[in-house]
Amino acid sequence: MFKLDSFRRVATGFAARQLARVENEAAMALYSLGSDWKVFRASYRRNPLGADFVVVGPAGVFAITTNIRPRSRLLVGEELLLVNGFATDHVDEARNAALVVASGLMRVGGEVVSVIPVIAVSDPASIEFVGEDARRVIVLPTDILARWLVETARTNSEAAIDFYSLVVDEMVTAA
Repeated sequence: MFKLDSFRRVATGFAARQLARVENEAAMALYSLGSDWKVFRASYRRNPLGADFVVVGPAGVFAITTNIRPRSRLLVGEELLLVNGFATDHVDEARNAALVVASGLMRVGGEVVSVIPVIAVSDPASIEFVGEDARRVIVLPTDILARWLVETARTNSEAAIDFYSLVVDEMVTAA
């Protein structure tokens, strides 16, 4: 069962436990990253960021959401994500979360920072991709999330990582 809250759908009962499992699996994967990665758990309280995690590291800044139940069948397109055959607004939510983080970084730093939206899923029954790769939101199982981040090409200097981390920390704690 879902109830609508001002920022995103909030699951209750069994669905909430399943979504908590996905978020915890993502947290374990992200917290296993090396010391050059900064992981911010943005889901501790109602937050206007819309992401469960914001990750800053050598490969960039990532807004990570985890709102898909385990064992789901996923069809990922450029503008949509079908979960078990049903249309969802997960792609829009992930993109909006990335936009909110990017706007905060730009407001403080004065320059455009690309924030990559990522949807982490736990133990998907299947994932099928359609459409152009470049336009899709990144959708990854939690068990390969950390490896994908580490293997992504470096784009940030140490100074950029430190600066972005300070700003994101302020955004997360001020929420």
